[in-house]
Amino acid sequence: MNQSMVKIKYSPCVALLWSAMMPGFGHLYNKDYWLAVAFFIIEVGFNFSANVNDAITQAFNPSYYKGSDLHLDMSWALFYPGMYAFSMWHAYNRAVEKNVLLKEPQEPLTPKLTGCFIGLAIGMQLGLIWPLYHTLLLTSLGYGLAGATVGTLLEKVILSKVHLS
Repeated sequence: MNQSMVKIKYSPCVALLWSAMMPGFGHLYNKDYWLAVAFFIIEVGFNFSANVNDAITQAFNPSYYKGSDLHLDMSWALFYPGMYAFSMWHAYNRAVEKNVLLKEPQEPLTPKLTGCFIGLAIGMQLGLIWPLYHTLLLTSLGYGLAGATVGTLLEKVILSKVHLS
């Protein structure tokens, strides 16, 4: 069989997990190289501008935290959860789209897990704004998971109402 005839199927879950590790990596997996570079540059820019690495160090080393001595620049940090969630959502849906296009082109796809990632972004934003017990990172992830759960449930309820009409 000719090597150019081989069709590669992409796993949406693998694309999502790679983007969870680092925005842009899921797009590398999907072979969307320009998007990967764009997400990687945006992530690095937000990360350094907001001092996210310093906040992560403080989150996992409580003795390092000294009262209000948090070095996170909130004016940049508030952009981070939205970009992070969008990168995961886009990598997941792009893998789904590429798999459908491997078959025969059909009607346009409905994006999947939109409520989950909108809830994740909103939850992580709330965790940045209202941290519990000075654990900014853990609160943000906890609120993000709760928001993702609520978003998924809302999406299912809304879609079930739309399909019934």
